[in-house]
Amino acid sequence: MKKNIPISSKPQVQSKRQNTPLKTAYYLLLFAYLLIPVYTPNFYTLDSNGPKFLSIAILNLVSLIVFLLDKDFRRRTEIQAGFFRNYIGLAYTLFIVISLLSFFQAINLPESIINFAKLFSVFASTYSLYVIFSSDRRYILHVAIALSLLLLFDCLTVFYHIIEYINKNISSIYDIKTVYSHKNVLSAALFIKIPVAIWLMLFTDDWKKKLGYLAFFAGSLAVLFMSARAFYIGLALLLIALVSYFILRYFVLKHTFNLYKILAFTGFFVVALLLFSLIQHFLYPVNKDTKEKFNTGVVERLSTIKPGESSSDARLANWKRSLILIKEHPLLGVGTGNWKVEVLKYENPLCADFNYAYKNHNDFIEVTAETGIFGGLAFISIILMALFFFIKVAVTPRPDNESLKYLFLPAFGLLAYSVDAFFNFPADRPEIQALLSFYVAMAIAFSPKQLLNQRKYEVPSAVTVKSKKTNRLIDTSIAGCCALLTVAAVYALTQNAVSLHYQLLAREDNFTNNFKHPASLMLKGFPAIPNLTCLGEPIVVNKARYLIVENRFGEAISLLKHDNSSPYDSRRDYYISMCYDKLAMAESAIYWGEQAYAKQPLYGNLVTALSSRLFLKDRQTEGMQILDKYLTQIKTDPSAWIMSANQHWQYGQQKLSLQIIDQAAKYLPSDTAIKKLRENLHTTFDISPYQNLYERANKAFNEKQYPLAITLLNDFITKKPQFAEAYSHRALCLFFTAKHAASILDINKAFELGITNRSDLLNLRGINYSSLGESEKACQDFKLAMENGNAEAVSNYHKFCDQKE
Repeated sequence: MKKNIPISSKPQVQSKRQNTPLKTAYYLLLFAYLLIPVYTPNFYTLDSNGPKFLSIAILNLVSLIVFLLDKDFRRRTEIQAGFFRNYIGLAYTLFIVISLLSFFQAINLPESIINFAKLFSVFASTYSLYVIFSSDRRYILHVAIALSLLLLFDCLTVFYHIIEYINKNISSIYDIKTVYSHKNVLSAALFIKIPVAIWLMLFTDDWKKKLGYLAFFAGSLAVLFMSARAFYIGLALLLIALVSYFILRYFVLKHTFNLYKILAFTGFFVVALLLFSLIQHFLYPVNKDTKEKFNTGVVERLSTIKPGESSSDARLANWKRSLILIKEHPLLGVGTGNWKVEVLKYENPLCADFNYAYKNHNDFIEVTAETGIFGGLAFISIILMALFFFIKVAVTPRPDNESLKYLFLPAFGLLAYSVDAFFNFPADRPEIQALLSFYVAMAIAFSPKQLLNQRKYEVPSAVTVKSKKTNRLIDTSIAGCCALLTVAAVYALTQNAVSLHYQLLAREDNFTNNFKHPASLMLKGFPAIPNLTCLGEPIVVNKARYLIVENRFGEAISLLKHDNSSPYDSRRDYYISMCYDKLAMAESAIYWGEQAYAKQPLYGNLVTALSSRLFLKDRQTEGMQILDKYLTQIKTDPSAWIMSANQHWQYGQQKLSLQIIDQAAKYLPSDTAIKKLRENLHTTFDISPYQNLYERANKAFNEKQYPLAITLLNDFITKKPQFAEAYSHRALCLFFTAKHAASILDINKAFELGITNRSDLLNLRGINYSSLGESEKACQDFKLAMENGNAEAVSNYHKFCDQKE
């Protein structure tokens, strides 16, 4: 049997080029692409992704200048054009071209421009990294070491914050995000860097291998601490893929089964899992009243991935809507960046507020919806071809196969990225796109076809002058287009970053309902693009709010009417209706309210405003129908229940009004406004046959004709013996006629019939007891009334009870 030959970190045959020193400029570019997308500050913008994408675009310009100044790059045409002559590079280029063509389908062209600028910036950074890796394969080792150190740094920050969480210095694991924009971005950054640690463990030696083991263990533990369900699944998937790789290589090489490495990987993972479980069980703070959802075990956390769980339901709903969009626009999609615009025609009719989904939480589906089936296939094929080339090399029975080493990292890296792309939206997260650029660049640079191109460079073959000129013309044209697009991307992303600054100002003012900035600043400050905020809201709505605050309703209407940035969004119509209402133009307010209602029939503020306007304009039936239809689906809006009950009562439908308010009390039992209205409506309805008699009694009481009031109330109570308020009124009359015992009996009867929280009656009963000489009972009532906030009871308690204590 042949001896198992380990895979060395050095190729068996090195070209002369690999003995030359590595370029400092290329090193600086590599580390810039690693660090700048993560550590660029947000520059006081609503979304830190804006400045980070801009920094990537600017870095691409710097890279372009570095390459043009590099004589070696200018001379090596096989590297310049190799990206576009590689299957993976061609698939990526095709995806960019299709994304550009999808502009013809876009409802919102500025949004397509911004999104394409982001896509192209990542594409250009991938090309730059490809050039570096193709120029010398040794860069991959240095990148792997740097990424592993970054992974360890991220892990240390997670561990520090977990200690803070244990010590109750931070309230939630959700708040752990370190330098990243969100907890999930940090989780993804940890997980997607783990394949780098695995690569060091398998394909290096000495301290580098130990660094890999340490980074793998720390990364797995940090991912577990972050309690992200997608990456729990991802860790299991990576482990399964790794074991499958070892088994495949065993059958291919027919060598001894490499059980040691399998046990090493699974052992480190199991130890990390056990350590996480022990810390969570014994050290995590537990508050039984407000148990945090992230403060749960792995199995319990994974068990929440099921229909009925809110985030899972939202994802599934968005995926289904996206599939509808794909069926409607199969060729070029709805336009890159336009998913959040188009999906509203299916999402908005089911939304009860303006919190819309601006991302699909599955990049594969969203990309396909935006660029069509061919665009989606091109995007997916980037990852599938990298995996295919790796598997193809892995089944080759060569223990020292150099390609295996160089394709392992991008294959497993893209597999990890796919997990994030399936459950989240890393396409809009520059920190994760930076990692994607590294992995795709490696896949293109080290794929079998590209390695062949490099060998051809070392032993050039004869090529005709004509063919050279043709290729040079094509290459120059491609390079020129890419350079122009890079400059355009910098410009577009600069405008986006400026807009994000003003978006933050507007959001802060709107959130606090304190509009500190003048409308003139917002009208001039926002650039022409984008015309939607990063959360999908038309920017014109932000501007209109400031005009409305300054009572410039006509200007707001004019501004809103000329905007069609998001035609399925009801906010524009809603604010136009509001402005017309402020101008007392009822018909116009109703018209635009109906336009908004047609798009979003479940938004409570819109429904109640439109219903009220219709009711006041003698269109009572329409107004009540809108409100009743709304309440069949939304049961938790107290203002809608109250308005509906009042409208039906005013329309003469008293019994239906009582049914509505009874339903409201059933769904919202603790709402005090509903309770009060229900009591009033039932009271009014109950006494309606004897309303005149009751009003005469009240009139006599107000005129201090207490004996007459008692006589009338006696008559009323004979007819309505279960009406509690009548006893409370008669108790007052009896008190003023010095019939204290009878007054006490009426108060007790009122309480018996359901009157609650009446401190005035408790105080009155205390006075009656005091007048009868029953001071102990009097003090008890005064104390109860005092505890319920009755000011007179406080005075009575001090007057009659303090001395006795």
